[in-house]
Amino acid sequence: MAVITFLREGKKLDVPAGANLRKVALKAGISVYRGKDVVLNCRGNMLCGTCRVEVLDGKSTTPRSALEEFILRGRFLIARKMSETLRLSCQVAVNGDMSVRTAPAIEIDKEETKTRFILAGIFGFFGLVTAAILVILALDLVKAF
Repeated sequence: MAVITFLREGKKLDVPAGANLRKVALKAGISVYRGKDVVLNCRGNMLCGTCRVEVLDGKSTTPRSALEEFILRGRFLIARKMSETLRLSCQVAVNGDMSVRTAPAIEIDKEETKTRFILAGIFGFFGLVTAAILVILALDLVKAF
C-alpha cells in the first residue's frame, strides 16, 4: 500500500500500488480540476491537460512521457512554464508514498509565446499568398476554356 498526501486538502489516502492518481483523487472527493475544467475535461485520456498537479515527493512515479510534456508546455499559441514536479494526474501511477498539491499555479512563458505568435503570423501570411496564387491560377485556367 502507498500513502498519498494531498497538501492543499489536508488528506492522506492509502491506495494500492499501481493505482491511477486521478481516479484515486476523484473517488476520494478531491478535485484535480479548477473552474470550468470540472465539467470540460477529457475524463483522463490525456487530451486536455486540465488535471495538472504537482507531485512534490514522489520519486517512485513513472517519468513524464514526451506527449505529457508537450501537453503540459501548451499545445497552441500560449506556452506555459513547466516545473519538474508538474504532472498530469491521469498519467501518474502511484508506486509509493507521495505528496501532491492540486491546482498548481500556471505561468505563461512570454518568450516562447511571442515566438509562437511570430511563427503563426509567418505561416498565415504564406498560406494566404499560396491560396491567392491558386485562386489566380484557377481563374486563369477557367478563362482559357
